[in-house]
Amino acid sequence: MDNKALGIRVLLVDDEVEFTSVLSERMRTRGLDVDISSNGTDALQMADDQVYNAVVLDLAMPGMDGIETLKRL
Repeated sequence: MDNKALGIRVLLVDDEVEFTSVLSERMRTRGLDVDISSNGTDALQMADDQVYNAVVLDLAMPGMDGIETLKRL
């Protein structure tokens, strides 16, 4: 069974847009459903609206950092 059939959802949270763009493309080619957020506030809203199997979270972001985002998740 491939990853798409399993419905694996990943949220990438990083203020480096190019990084999340490249990483999400690679993950999608492997059958994962990927959403991207560039900040902690938006990531929290996305997590309220969607269930994720995994979150890849940058710790050093402007505004709400990754540690605070993780605590709130």
